[in-house]
Amino acid sequence: MNIASTKTAPSDSTSAKTADVTVVGGAGRVGIRLVLAFAKAGLMVNLWRAYEISTMTVGLLGMAFNAEVDDTRASLRYKLKHALEICAGKVLTTDPFIATDPNILPFEQVIARGDILILCTPQSVYAEADLKGKPVVDVWGFLKNANVVY
Repeated sequence: MNIASTKTAPSDSTSAKTADVTVVGGAGRVGIRLVLAFAKAGLMVNLWRAYEISTMTVGLLGMAFNAEVDDTRASLRYKLKHALEICAGKVLTTDPFIATDPNILPFEQVIARGDILILCTPQSVYAEADLKGKPVVDVWGFLKNANVVY
């Protein structure tokens, strides 16, 4: 799959995009469209406005398809990761159940190196984890002691 992008600053939450993306190739098209639709819904736009994402390291917590499993097949978390790689400075991933992805880092490294965190899969080990006060996107409403910004 080939991806070309140009970063553009959002103008308003209904029509803004975090990136103009052209995707050549099969299944990736659906994932990128999903992420851009998500962006139009406001989350990515709000993040872009509140933080200088292009210079930040984003930590993704949980990459599995569902909580408490090691299955990454059809996991949209990887689509989100690829979309963020277009507009973020760096993207790090962690998941306590996944042993097949060589890019998965230990939880402590992602927390230490990440500037902002996104809870992608609500694994039980994250519920009361110490996230060191880092800003966290928790669309699940799952985290107990976190600095939730969205």
